[in-house]
Amino acid sequence: MRGSARWILGLLLAVALGVGIGAELAARRDRVRVHELVVLAVDAGRPTVGSALAAEDSYVLRVRLDRAGYAVVAHLRGPGLAELLFPSGGLIAFPGAVLVQIPEQETGIAWRLPATHEPQAWLVAATRNPAVDLLDLEGRIRRAAQNSTSFEGDIAAVARVLDKAIGPSRSTILHPR
Repeated sequence: MRGSARWILGLLLAVALGVGIGAELAARRDRVRVHELVVLAVDAGRPTVGSALAAEDSYVLRVRLDRAGYAVVAHLRGPGLAELLFPSGGLIAFPGAVLVQIPEQETGIAWRLPATHEPQAWLVAATRNPAVDLLDLEGRIRRAAQNSTSFEGDIAAVARVLDKAIGPSRSTILHPR
């Protein structure tokens, strides 16, 4: 009797281990690395490389993923203030290994920095899984920043949310002049 109980226990352990490894492999298969994240000032409707940003300046982002996927961008506008900046209406497919500007240059739209001189941070994460609940993600991003005690803590907290929900994130910080 003891031998069969050990055998059954061993079989259950092997099945549980297999399920755990399978879930981890599936999650890794959906992960997409962000290779590049650049914040560019917009001057006369065109992105300008190398321009310093000041409060209330317009800007765009350029993002490069290692393979095709769906990117999300969180923006931290100051201590405790975070939002899901992109996408606003649903996930948009990005090609792999191509530098993509958001918002797209053809739209003529750019985002604007707040009037304050608070540091700004952007975090980008990407996945191959298009079934991301953006409303839930935005709520978790806002709560993570609100529950932190410093701007650096906000960045770390939002990065943890993105890492868990989407995949590894890449961030950049800007101190407007």
